[in-house]
Amino acid sequence: MYQILIIEDMSQLRMILTRVLTKAGFQVFQAEDGKTGLEKINDYDPDLILLDSVLPDIQGEEVLKQVQKKSFATIVIMMTAYGDIRKAVNAMKLGAYDYLTKPIDNEQLLMTVKKALEKIELGKEVRILRRLLDKEYTLQRKLGDSQAIRQVVKKVDRVAKTDVTVCLQGKTGTGKELFARMIHEKSERRNKQFVDVDCGAIPESLFESELFGHERGAFTGAVKKQMGKIVQAHKGTLFLDEITNLPFDMQSKLLRAFEQNTVNPLGSVKPLPVDVRFIAATNKDLKKEVELGNFREDLYYRLQQFAICLPTLIERKDDIPILANYFMELESVRLNKKVKRISSQAMMAMLRYDWPGNVRELKNVIIHAILLTDSNIIELDHLIFIRDNKMDIKKIRENEGFKDKNAISKEMVWEAIISTEGNKSKAARIIGVSRRHIYRLISKYDIKYP
Repeated sequence: MYQILIIEDMSQLRMILTRVLTKAGFQVFQAEDGKTGLEKINDYDPDLILLDSVLPDIQGEEVLKQVQKKSFATIVIMMTAYGDIRKAVNAMKLGAYDYLTKPIDNEQLLMTVKKALEKIELGKEVRILRRLLDKEYTLQRKLGDSQAIRQVVKKVDRVAKTDVTVCLQGKTGTGKELFARMIHEKSERRNKQFVDVDCGAIPESLFESELFGHERGAFTGAVKKQMGKIVQAHKGTLFLDEITNLPFDMQSKLLRAFEQNTVNPLGSVKPLPVDVRFIAATNKDLKKEVELGNFREDLYYRLQQFAICLPTLIERKDDIPILANYFMELESVRLNKKVKRISSQAMMAMLRYDWPGNVRELKNVIIHAILLTDSNIIELDHLIFIRDNKMDIKKIRENEGFKDKNAISKEMVWEAIISTEGNKSKAARIIGVSRRHIYRLISKYDIKYP
């Protein structure tokens, strides 16, 4: 259950917010001023804070600064009166996730909170990842160690410290958002906002308002001013996922924002200057979309300043054992389970599978397996794709795939080494070779157990 702390001096508003959030299934704590709020942050370490911008003792911005010093994982949503929107904007530049204007609409409250909490899960992964890094793991090993992924990481390192527009191209599930975040984290903008926009999830009529924002009264239903995603990403990074879903007329307006570093909110005659690093992603062939007339040629060439093509999982099978064990360790912590390893038969099945859903499918398979197992091992029977695909389970169970010594691949050796936690003798027995031969294979494939 997520914990939410409300820091608000108006008791009636605190009670209303508490009632709405408690009914939605959250555990809620209250504080009537900044000092009490900071004390409760120390006591409860909340996942999310609803913070009033004006408090009787400490200004909301100062509380926000203290929160960020204490916990990079806690998300803060500012609450402000309509006339104090400037304070909310300043707070977002300091790292607040979003803001709500009073009087606060209940539906808007829940929608904003739920969107913010989606970031909590990412924050948990980041914390776990950093803990793994402390154990001398590297991010590259969590991405994989194949030649294909090394080339991608090399390109990321080259472009990250620049402000060049990047286009990530790859099939669904290849990790486009992950690499976009990696570019942001390796850039000089790492301490500012990373704002992601799923272009496939926005109704066509709302694109302009979502990206550029609008003034109060700009159109029917615009009862308050809204900051666009581009402005939210000021000094940071804007990630436009599945950019081919962007309507054709919006593409020219986006290109103008690229070129002029300004945005024009709906209903405003004054352009706003912005400093944003753009990263786009698509699972389609952009050049073909241009030829079909679905995508602007001038925007295409802007996105091609630096393109990175992400390989499918089947194109880098060597990474399957590494990724599978990484997800096992990561998700076991998140799900409060103590799964320690993947059986050799389960790993062999994963190496033989085609993975149409790529890395995302692999992660989901591991999560499902962790939930199914009652021991500390993921077995063959815990893999959900087994029952849906015609795989020769009998051969997998008998380990026949490992008996042809001339057909022993790098991924097979990796699987055996990983499943035995680096025990070379056990790995040799699994593959069906001598202990001396396993060392030759390890040397041949340059395998280093983490």
